[in-house]
Amino acid sequence: MTRDLSVAHRQVVELVRVLATRPEVLILDEPTAALQEQQVAWLAAHMRRLRSEGCCVVFTSHRWREIEDLADRVTVFRNGSHVTTRERLTESEAVTLMSGRTLTGAYPPLTPPADPVALEARVGDVDIRLRRGEILGIGGLAGQGQRELFLKLFCGRQSVTVGGTQRVIRRPKDAIRAGIGIAYVPEDRKAEGLLLPMSVRDNLALATLERRSVAGFVRRAAEHRAVRDIVDRLAVRTASTGHPVGTLSGGNQQKVLMGRWLLSGAEVLLLFDVTRGVDAATKHDFYALVADLAAQGRAVLLYSSETEEIAHLCHRVLVMREGRVAAELEGPSATRS
Repeated sequence: MTRDLSVAHRQVVELVRVLATRPEVLILDEPTAALQEQQVAWLAAHMRRLRSEGCCVVFTSHRWREIEDLADRVTVFRNGSHVTTRERLTESEAVTLMSGRTLTGAYPPLTPPADPVALEARVGDVDIRLRRGEILGIGGLAGQGQRELFLKLFCGRQSVTVGGTQRVIRRPKDAIRAGIGIAYVPEDRKAEGLLLPMSVRDNLALATLERRSVAGFVRRAAEHRAVRDIVDRLAVRTASTGHPVGTLSGGNQQKVLMGRWLLSGAEVLLLFDVTRGVDAATKHDFYALVADLAAQGRAVLLYSSETEEIAHLCHRVLVMREGRVAAELEGPSATRS
């Protein structure tokens, strides 16, 4: 069934259905957000073919390389208003126009990790040893066991050593309560992470209700203060924390999902493609946030469908192939190629 496919493969099915209609005008709204590089190349070839046949293609993407490779003209919007349309535009210029602020440096500097081990586990044929303050990247082509690795660490009947204590993780609640705490941010925030009809406040507080409850009643004043602190810290753009989280933009929804786990105080963060489908300015904010969390001593396991993120945002990278570690890269050896 289609629903059993990964996000990337569901997107490919949808694209094939649209391309088969031989359109004269094709509007693609972030079609590559969930795709891997080889799938993006496949779609780009079809877009170029359609353009040569006279089709008008309107293409939106938060990946600047794709805009540079495919677009004849670039239009920038901010807050629903047209900012500019140009034939030539650099990435830094585009980010400034989109965000209304000047961003310096694509990736933040990393602080060397500490020695204590935060998480240790053997998942199938993969050994994970993650130190406090370390960002450990998981690379490789899509479908090589990365998703299964993250899920088993969070809810897969897995024995792990967390903060020096061995525990068995059978369900998410076990992971959240596992000593220093394990948190998981999935790639599909709408289907696996957020409760879209519920409010921003309820989504943020979901993992920490027990801490602010007495005899089954939630202390709302304490909850409101904690939620407001996170909203301000992450600059979540919402008119009210009482609004449904589903009304927010993709980037702000992702901030809410990250904020939930920051509120929990989890020391081990499993981040699976957290910048998928968010704008360049929000990506920059996420990079800074992840680097800052690592500098504070939190341990981060990071997977991204964008190899540049893995290469520039991680202290070490484990490259997976067919469920095993094919290579371990560190420092200068961890490049996009």
